[in-house]
Amino acid sequence: MAIDLSIFRNGWARRGAGLLAAFLDFGVARLAHSELPKGHIKPTGVRALSDGSILVFTTFRPCGKGADEDVGRILESRDRGKSWNVVVTDNNGELYRFSYEFPRGVIWVAGVVYREGPTSSPFVLVRANSTEPWHRYRIYDGPAELEGIAMDATHRFHASVRHLSLGDNGWTGPVFVYEGDEMGRRWTVSKKPIPSTSTGFQRIELTDGDWRITDAESNNPTVEHKQSGASWQTASTLRSPCSD
Repeated sequence: MAIDLSIFRNGWARRGAGLLAAFLDFGVARLAHSELPKGHIKPTGVRALSDGSILVFTTFRPCGKGADEDVGRILESRDRGKSWNVVVTDNNGELYRFSYEFPRGVIWVAGVVYREGPTSSPFVLVRANSTEPWHRYRIYDGPAELEGIAMDATHRFHASVRHLSLGDNGWTGPVFVYEGDEMGRRWTVSKKPIPSTSTGFQRIELTDGDWRITDAESNNPTVEHKQSGASWQTASTLRSPCSD
């Protein structure tokens, strides 16, 4: 899948009206985020990995009394979508935006936290391989939106983070470039230009190659798979874990 790196080459050097308008549209969607019914799974994307496993990124409203906040969850299937295990749960309300798989099997996921108001605290999750746990590292602490993230040839990260404050035009603010070390553990503001050879993370979407999610807004979202030259087939339905 081709990755558009134009934001990294031009975005913070010339933050023109067109770029601002595009991300203001994204901001409207951010502030329009609605709470889910209890037990509801809302998938926001799917990613097929090189080892054959599948990740589904979701927002979930936990079951039971006192569950009044949505949480971020990542589900993983290692049997071609027939069954799913929860591999990441975050009670801060994570929203997953981007992902990247390194050739030796390392997988990164980047996103933001959402509660009330604007998004905040961009982060990266990293798993060294399929047998290792996930680790979470914060890029910036405060109201912000993650507009893009890339890795350069030396395996250092470059994240485009818009710091947000409430003004006459709503939640907006300047864009800063943050540079992270090889595993994304430590981040600092950088004034260096983004190397033109950087590889952008893939935006998390409801279709990835021959995998997709349909009926994502329904009570029974479906994971589908397509064999080469064949039609889409249902792999599984993501059902609520809550008892009736």
